[in-house]
Amino acid sequence: MSGQMNGKFDSIYVILLVVGCISINLRLVQGSDSVYLPSINVSQVDLWGTFRPQTYFGMRAKVPDSLQFGFTWFVASKENDYERLRNYVSSGDDGVTHFNWLAHDGRDYGHEIVEEEQNGIRIHFEWTKESEIGIGIRIKGESLAGGSNRAETQMISILPYLFVARDESFLERLNEFNEQSKYHKPAANEDSLGFIRQLDHLSSQNEDMLTDIHWTGSTRANGPFYAVLKQPKSGLPHLTRASRRTKLRKGIGSVVTQDLSHSRSVSLSLPLTESWKYETAIKTILDEVKTLQDKEDNQLEIYDEEVEQVSQTRTGYIPLLKEHRDDKATLSIGQRILLVPFELEFVFIPTEAQMDGSSEWLLSRVAALTGEKLTEKFAQKKMAFERNFQETYQLDKKGYSLEAIQIAQYALANVLGGIGFFHGSTLLSQPLQDSQRAKDNIHDVILPNVSLLTATPSRNSFARGFLWDEGFHQLLIASWDPLLSLECLSYWLSSCTSTGWIPREQALGDEIRNLFPPHVRQFIMQDPNIANPPTLLLPLRKLAKELEQVISDKSTQKNMYSRTAQVSSSVHCGQYLWKVFSQRLQQILMWFENTQISYSASGDWTGFRWVGRHTSKVASNGNMPLTFASGLDDYPRALVPNDGERHLDLHCWMTWAWNASRDILQCSGEETQSADKKVERLVSLLEPLHRPSSNIGDRGSEESLLCDFDGQGQSVCHEGYVTLYPFALGLLPVDSPYVGSILKIIGDDNKLHSSYGLRSLSKADPFYQRGDGYWTGPIWVPLNYMVLASLHEKYMKEGPYMKLAQHLYSNIREQLVSNIVKEYQRTGFFWEQYSDVNGHGQRTRGFSGWSSLVLLIMAEDYSGVV
Repeated sequence: MSGQMNGKFDSIYVILLVVGCISINLRLVQGSDSVYLPSINVSQVDLWGTFRPQTYFGMRAKVPDSLQFGFTWFVASKENDYERLRNYVSSGDDGVTHFNWLAHDGRDYGHEIVEEEQNGIRIHFEWTKESEIGIGIRIKGESLAGGSNRAETQMISILPYLFVARDESFLERLNEFNEQSKYHKPAANEDSLGFIRQLDHLSSQNEDMLTDIHWTGSTRANGPFYAVLKQPKSGLPHLTRASRRTKLRKGIGSVVTQDLSHSRSVSLSLPLTESWKYETAIKTILDEVKTLQDKEDNQLEIYDEEVEQVSQTRTGYIPLLKEHRDDKATLSIGQRILLVPFELEFVFIPTEAQMDGSSEWLLSRVAALTGEKLTEKFAQKKMAFERNFQETYQLDKKGYSLEAIQIAQYALANVLGGIGFFHGSTLLSQPLQDSQRAKDNIHDVILPNVSLLTATPSRNSFARGFLWDEGFHQLLIASWDPLLSLECLSYWLSSCTSTGWIPREQALGDEIRNLFPPHVRQFIMQDPNIANPPTLLLPLRKLAKELEQVISDKSTQKNMYSRTAQVSSSVHCGQYLWKVFSQRLQQILMWFENTQISYSASGDWTGFRWVGRHTSKVASNGNMPLTFASGLDDYPRALVPNDGERHLDLHCWMTWAWNASRDILQCSGEETQSADKKVERLVSLLEPLHRPSSNIGDRGSEESLLCDFDGQGQSVCHEGYVTLYPFALGLLPVDSPYVGSILKIIGDDNKLHSSYGLRSLSKADPFYQRGDGYWTGPIWVPLNYMVLASLHEKYMKEGPYMKLAQHLYSNIREQLVSNIVKEYQRTGFFWEQYSDVNGHGQRTRGFSGWSSLVLLIMAEDYSGVV
């Protein structure tokens, strides 16, 4: 690790020593026990971030039922364009062709671009958060070179929105005031969550702010606040809208003139279970206004101020909000009509009391987050982000081009910009406990509300928490901001039930569930018998190892000890944090050992299996039963699922996980004897339980691989990612003949090797490119990362296969990185998977989750895997 990386972990340890613990709450979700760790005092501003990754730009605080705000837009000069608001990140059906965080530090700065090629528009969102002050946002619109339409002819309608809503209302709607319910009940007063009020005007001393849109209000979750959309610095249209026949005013034949450079707004008091539906509200309002218009008799007069006369007249309809005010609103929407290029600023300030915008205290804060001061802050934050990136990953020393380094920076920025905060219930397909009471009680198929701070695989298709993915996400986040990673991991561990099960896909809250397309809505329901690989141990192991390295450095210890006079109590609290982690992980691993097991005909334990495979859930091509629990959905397994199957990858995960838990136990100061015995036992059983049936009695050869078993005494061998697991997790001795066998297939062009990375399934396998075409051939970054980690950290350092391992490492790493960089240059996106035929990105675009591991591959940072 570089000096910068050690410095980051020094800072973790110092905080653990001086403060005691970071702000983490670990709750046992099912049961009465709760564990609360001491937390750092933070200001209200510090809680805010771009934690609405499902939108192009949205912010909230990481507390339940937070006030939320953001921006949506449409091309006002394009007929009916408001029907496809640019709001929720889409796969392109809203006209957005590219979206990307250019920079994001995960805490208080970010710069995003959103592009529409057809309309020739690029919109920039740049923001900064200043502790104890507030949040400043700048929105800029500019022409996009090469667009099919000149952006200068387009009028853009920018609509800022603010709303306060219940994140989760499922239980409330199900059983609104059931006194017997142990779950959260709604307050009797619907206004108890708070209100939003738009200010009509400010005091005369603030005449320079008369043309701004101002909001104030207070919420139970956030306290009082003030927000303002400043008068645009550029882009105001000098237009009037004249309608010779209109029903907007009484009297047919009257002429109505409205200056489009004026702002508009609407505030509505919607039920707290509905106020998050601002997109529907906007469309409904504009639909109603449109029905009152006679489009053919509407004309736009472009006014030239220099000659003081109308210079151009157009026929058209500009959708404008119909003004409405409600002093106890739960949703408020503003509107600005702007010509490209344009620039405007928005400021949000948590306050100590309700403000009217006239106090000097408030004005000084607005001034600090607008104009030149905001420009200076952006420049400082951007420079700090780029400097920290360089010092942390040092990619220039790896020989990469400036463009490749820039793309790697985008990878980090998009992972951090994809972090979201969600709150709500997980819906179960069956009860946690199989009992008659559970079957008769609807509450037993709904888990209590939890909060989750998590990275997301993709903002446009998977803007929610995925257990399988999150361990890989956090490897990257831990390399950048260890404290942020620990915070995210604590939320995930908090979602663990008393049985030790964590839902593998967490669609928390009304808004997130509403975003599910109809064809995948079945995944909202989670089966409490279904597992996912225990990848959360990857970043926890990484952090534990790095922290242990810092603690063992005597000179570092001496420096840290000098910062506090209460070393003994602080060290105890630091160990306590890891003790809480280790206890929860033990619970999770014991759930695996008690549920994900194979049985013989006599009921004896015979190994591990992914529970949940069924002949009713098969891939579309090949009739292969799916194995969602493994994460490798359509990878070929036994054709007839049964209780006696043995799955190689799960045995490897369990062996590796108990081994990784030893590092965490050491951090907490606990004994590792029990984990040591489990690792020793599982290592000894790996070959006997998974040796191919044709080689039973032999120790194996370089022509054989460890395999699944079908429960009928026959091995199920499909050369691919499953057969790589003993190697990828570093479980094989360096001199094992299985190592030689695996190195052969990952170097064979007719098997797993391609010019773009390692295939998920051998080209020679009969199921190649069959199934759903998901894990039956395409290249996936996380499994390539694991293989590269094992090569780099273990197999290319010693043993009879060292030279071959070194060659394959260099070859696979160069080809994988080169292809991901080229595909980003070609498409502007990271992708869910890559074709093993031509290297092209496939399936979900903007998949900046685990595909962003390319950054760690470039930096050769593999800590946590082996």
